[in-house]
Amino acid sequence: SLRFGPAYFLMLDSNLSMAPGSEQRAWIESKLERLPAGVRYLFVAMHHPVVTRSRSGWFRRGHSALPEHEELGRWLEDKSTSLRIQTVVLAGHVHNYERYVRRGVTYVVTGGGGGRPHHIRRGSEDFYRNPGKAFHYCRISFGQRALNFEMVELVLDGPQPRFKTGDSFTLPAIQQTPAAMAAP
Repeated sequence: SLRFGPAYFLMLDSNLSMAPGSEQRAWIESKLERLPAGVRYLFVAMHHPVVTRSRSGWFRRGHSALPEHEELGRWLEDKSTSLRIQTVVLAGHVHNYERYVRRGVTYVVTGGGGGRPHHIRRGSEDFYRNPGKAFHYCRISFGQRALNFEMVELVLDGPQPRFKTGDSFTLPAIQQTPAAMAAP
């Protein structure tokens, strides 16, 4: 775990159990019970995605979300509501870019660093709908009032490769109650 300004980061090992009652879940729960005062944004980083449209199939590479990771997402959704902070779950594993919002939690799959891309069938409720591959990196900046996120995509459609903003969003800080702001 790491505190950086108004953000708190939990780095998880998605190869180990995160199920209720597991050692890692107990660690996550203890960290969230004792968030430092002034934390406005929670980042949960792990290798395997909690939410993805990636699927393997005939002539397609892909990776579905594991049931245990999906359960962790539902738990985080409940927990972030009671904590009154913005929660962003960052994952890789799927070689592409995806963004979803479920019950106030933002899920970003950022696996476009150069591996052979996975095909993603985009849906109408997806927050990122561009078809095809997305070689990219992400930039995150934040302050006391808002978090700014930018996916910077490599574009190869001309004589020279270039970078452009492929996706971006802003999350305003949730107004915390005086009791939450005074928590240890």
